[in-house]
Amino acid sequence: MFSKLKKLIFRTNSGSNTGKNEASDATSAGGSNTTSLSPEDIYGLHGVLISTAKYPKEALRDIALHYPYRARAECALDVASMYSGGDYFEFGSAGMGTFRNFLTAFEIFDHKAGHPDTRFYAFDIFGKVKTNTNDDANVTDYFDSWKNVETDKLEQARSYVQNHNIMSDNSILTQGYFEDTLDREFKSSLLEENRKIGFAFLDCNITPSYELVFDFILGLMADKSFLYMDEYFINADVPMLYKEFAAKLHEEQGLNSYYMRNAGGFGALFRIMPDDYEITS
Repeated sequence: MFSKLKKLIFRTNSGSNTGKNEASDATSAGGSNTTSLSPEDIYGLHGVLISTAKYPKEALRDIALHYPYRARAECALDVASMYSGGDYFEFGSAGMGTFRNFLTAFEIFDHKAGHPDTRFYAFDIFGKVKTNTNDDANVTDYFDSWKNVETDKLEQARSYVQNHNIMSDNSILTQGYFEDTLDREFKSSLLEENRKIGFAFLDCNITPSYELVFDFILGLMADKSFLYMDEYFINADVPMLYKEFAAKLHEEQGLNSYYMRNAGGFGALFRIMPDDYEITS
């Protein structure tokens, strides 16, 4: 049953509907289908990768892009399969792809019935770049790279969510820089409402943004919640910042952090569990 579900979720428009065994057989025999290749077709007998020597670079590039995107989609399914409640907070949501991942995963595991009041937050500049961003040269350089490239894309992002047609009324998109949007007043309002974060998805790109987000979510993480960092294995500062955050989380809330999995070789998913949780063999 789960294999059918995976095909439904991860179906792609590239390539034909040819099964993976037929595709690998055709390639082994010197088949002529060298223009299209679906992500499932790269696996041959026993899961060994087939030779892609005959395929064009465009087809291989699509596979290379599919791999990390799929890994993050699988993280959404991992989280939803064990979700205990709380709101979804995504920090860095330009294309809304990972945001929609979790909306779909949330519906697949029927959490709309059990957690109908769940909110889904997305925080991003959505293409709206300030003239002067920060005294930090690295931060300024990062946001300057977006100038003259992106336009204000908040409405486009909202349309993505509306067209996805899952929990759109519960989705809240906030445009702006983290230092402006993740303020004390907003955090206080969440605490007053007793809102907790069930899944924090951090795709912050740069160290200062990670620092701001970790400071904001401290005190908001729920028991048995999840936290994902997209730059965990590619920005040396991120695991150090997370180590500091996890220590404060334990000291202030009695919560421990457990590593679950990587995503695409660069991201990492963790689960936040209370002190009385024990792992038994």
